[in-house]
Amino acid sequence: MFYCIDCNGICHEVFHGLSSNLMTREIHTSIIFGFLRKIFLIAKMNRGGTKFLFCWDSKNSKRKDIYPRYKSKRNNLDKLTKAELKRRDIAYKQFDMLRDKLLPRMGFKNIYWKDGIEADDFMAIICKKIKNEPIMLYTNDKDMYQLLSDRIAICKTLTSTKLKFMTIDNFRKEYGIEPYEWVFVKAIGGCTSDNVKRLTSIAEITAIKYLRGELKPTTKAYKMILRNRGAIALYRKLVELPFEDVKIKIVKERLKQKDFASTFSYLGFQSFEEKFEKWVEYFNLK
Repeated sequence: MFYCIDCNGICHEVFHGLSSNLMTREIHTSIIFGFLRKIFLIAKMNRGGTKFLFCWDSKNSKRKDIYPRYKSKRNNLDKLTKAELKRRDIAYKQFDMLRDKLLPRMGFKNIYWKDGIEADDFMAIICKKIKNEPIMLYTNDKDMYQLLSDRIAICKTLTSTKLKFMTIDNFRKEYGIEPYEWVFVKAIGGCTSDNVKRLTSIAEITAIKYLRGELKPTTKAYKMILRNRGAIALYRKLVELPFEDVKIKIVKERLKQKDFASTFSYLGFQSFEEKFEKWVEYFNLK
């Protein structure tokens, strides 16, 4: 099974849950530790049968070319204190270190990043490229529901030791629509995390009712949807995946014990070293 990882999503999840700060050789490593622990949890489920694909956000997004307010709330740094800015800077340096140095050092080769392209886009491109094998998308982003299929599912962290899954059957039961219709739900109902506005008074549940044919044509919401087809078309462009198709390669890996061991030693992750036989088993290290 392929596990396609929303790396920025994991890093932010770890960042917002930090209760202490780890350091090795004057290098901050708390987010790195939390990231690798989550990857370990995923590998544990499949015991050597997992192939990892790491997808990263660019600091820039091509979506801003057509919608300048896209994700603008996330970058409002003026409201942060000096301490918060410093903490943020320390965090993002660990993101870069994971992507550019540590994951390659461990032997992982399928690491995707490109200026203007988001992790969500890479995950959608991968789902198109891999035709006949099951894929699990690790993400907390509900936009990804549009990618669900009989062989593509989604998981996210429920607790420090458990994962929660969304399958196409779960999705149909919960929402009563098909995954491809989720694009319209987000285009009509908006996406607060990306600062994609919803139509006035049109919430996600109302958009779903419209798609299920449960919204009466005489209602204010129904008429508003019809009047705002132009805005909906723009918002659909923002939320539909991928925003832009790019060429990627998926290469075979042969992960080695010595590469994992040297990385853990470099980082001073003694707890990983103490359970190293589990890392060997779960990642099928040679």
